[in-house]
Amino acid sequence: MAIEQSQISCGVFELFNLTQYTISVKETSAGAIMERTLIPIEKILCTTFFQCEDCNDVGQCAFIIFSDVHDSMNKRGEEYADFIEENNLGTVHRSVLKRNPNSSNRIRVYLWSVDWDRYSKWAMKQ
Repeated sequence: MAIEQSQISCGVFELFNLTQYTISVKETSAGAIMERTLIPIEKILCTTFFQCEDCNDVGQCAFIIFSDVHDSMNKRGEEYADFIEENNLGTVHRSVLKRNPNSSNRIRVYLWSVDWDRYSKWAMKQ
């Protein structure tokens, strides 16, 4: 995942590349097999804001937006929103599902109002 300041406002940052994997190669009698393992959300969220180029600026933003394709195979954006709310890291507002006219995918946009005090305490425990 990456984060950068949005073009909307200096008070809004955007998360992108929500789905991240570790890749390992496993040797078998049939040859090498590449395995992808989804990185847990808590691992991504607890390091993203403390290891990004603009981490000092991120803590000053009012909102973080992210979006994702929403279908039966992909609900990573919804998983992030649920995780944020379950851990009291702020409030997440969800848009209605809309079909993207460019790709025909159904997408949803999320607006996260970060509780920076709770987020900082949570991230330091991870």
